[in-house]
Amino acid sequence: MRLAGLMSAAAVFVVTLGVPSGARATLLDVLEGTSQSIGDLTFSFTGIEQTGGIDLHNVDLTLVADGLGVGFNVTPTVLGALSASNGELKDLKLEFTVTSTLGIDAAGNHLGATATGDGSSASVSELIDEAPAVDLGVFVAWFGSLPDSHESLGGTYNALTITKNLVISAGDDGSTSIERLSQRYHVVPEPATAGLMILGLAGLAHAGKRR
Repeated sequence: MRLAGLMSAAAVFVVTLGVPSGARATLLDVLEGTSQSIGDLTFSFTGIEQTGGIDLHNVDLTLVADGLGVGFNVTPTVLGALSASNGELKDLKLEFTVTSTLGIDAAGNHLGATATGDGSSASVSELIDEAPAVDLGVFVAWFGSLPDSHESLGGTYNALTITKNLVISAGDDGSTSIERLSQRYHVVPEPATAGLMILGLAGLAHAGKRR
């Protein structure tokens, strides 16, 4: 039982290892030219652009590590900051690099949005220079949605150059609102962490057998 308890503790340690607390939110209007780090990832934002009237002072980016991976959330800080209505079209472009000493082998997007009325939609497209065959596009539209996209990058990369484009459009009598855009990456575990993970899983299996 002591062994099983030790292994279970190791499993919990692995789950929580490298998950920083105290996430920081940064408004988009001061993000360009800055770098921020979380876990093994460092994001360097080289360009932030908007068209159609998005107020970057009312939209923030928060670094996040959770069950989906490590990355960031883009969230409006006031109601309507990422919204369009009655034929409006708005666009937000983020250009950044993400680096990792351990390596990145997968990425994903999740879009939380609502769209009502014919012609209304919110969509995100993502161009990764180093993995051009990867399509991380997501959308929520009046006729349906594809809000999640998680894909292998087809290799392990220590640096990625990314252009992310978010488009909000509304039909003549419709509206679209984005509650959150989530970007996540899977970082290759360190050898020691991978070993602890194996030990933890073995301990859980052993505990189950004893029961």
